[in-house]
Amino acid sequence: MVEGFLDPKPHWLDDSPHFGGDGGRRWRGYIGDRLLRVDLPPGFQGVWVADYGHPLEAKAVQQGKPSPLNLGYDCRMGHEANRAYANSLVRVETYSGGHLAPLVTVMRPGPGIAVPRPCLSVASVQPRVRTIG
Repeated sequence: MVEGFLDPKPHWLDDSPHFGGDGGRRWRGYIGDRLLRVDLPPGFQGVWVADYGHPLEAKAVQQGKPSPLNLGYDCRMGHEANRAYANSLVRVETYSGGHLAPLVTVMRPGPGIAVPRPCLSVASVQPRVRTIG
């Protein structure tokens, strides 16, 4: 499985009306400094958009913060939020917006590489690389 953003620097990551900068703080521990671009051919199977707002909701409540979305999850273990995240999957071809924190997920059933190497390149926009000047 490969996860990524719809935009090089999504608004919800650092300036969400619901999560503030929690998305960015949470993701920075899992992503590197170089942003890759993925160009998949039309009809490539297994490309979905999910709403990462569900895990962000659970994490906020687990940290003792007020519930940002007030979804009423039992957030002690995060199972309900993770189930809601999985249920928010929409095929990328039919996604028309509506997720608060959209993530692109590429999944491949069984073993193997989810995104072939020829479909990867270094993105021209690098929001996490600081330039000196």
